Amino acid sequence: TKKFNLNFFCHDDDDDDAKDTTTSKKKNDYSASERWRRFQRQLAAFGGPVREPESGRAAFGEAACRLVEEHKPGVTSFHFGLPSKDLLQRVKATGAIVMASATTVKEATWLEANGADVVIAQGLEAGGHRSNFLSFDPNDVSNQVGTFALVPLVVDAVSVPVVAAGGVSDGRGAAAALILGADAVPIGSALFNS
Repeated sequence: TKKFNLNFFCHDDDDDDAKDTTTSKKKNDYSASERWRRFQRQLAAFGGPVREPESGRAAFGEAACRLVEEHKPGVTSFHFGLPSKDLLQRVKATGAIVMASATTVKEATWLEANGADVVIAQGLEAGGHRSNFLSFDPNDVSNQVGTFALVPLVVDAVSVPVVAAGGVSDGRGAAAALILGADAVPIGSALFNS
C-alpha cells in the first residue's frame, strides 16, 4: 500500500444511484442539499459566510471504489457512515486501513461493528463538515458534545484506535487529547491561525 489517504463521504445523496450504495442506517427526511442549506443557516447565525453548494459531492460508490482499488492507499477514510458491506470489503481487500468519523458514542460503536479499523471522534468544534449520520436530523447538534468530552467516552466504548478531531489548535490541545485516551490528534484548527 502507498502512504496516502483517500477521503470520501457516505452521505444520503439526492441521487438515487448513490443511495443504493450506502449502508442501511437510519434515514432522515432531509436530502443532502437541504442539509447543506440548514447548515448554512446555522453558520450564518454565528456570522459565518453563507454559500450555495458548488458541484456537490457524490456519495462513495462503484467509481470511487475502483479508484481505491487502482491506487491502493494506505488509509481510506469515510464521513457520514460507511459504504455498503460489499464496497467496504473491496476497500479492505486493498490493504487500506479504514477510518471513519463519529460524532457520538452510538456512531462510534456502529462504525466499529460495521468494519471501521479506526474511529475519528469528531467533537462539536470540528469544522468543515459535521459527520453525524445516525440522528434523525443530522443538523441537530443538541445531542453532540465537544471533543474533550467525546474522546474518553468513545475510547471507553470501542476497542479500535481513536483519533481526536475538533478544536485542537496547538500542542497543549493535542497533549490533552492524548491524555484522554486518543491514539492520534490532527491539529486542523491551527490552519485558522495562519
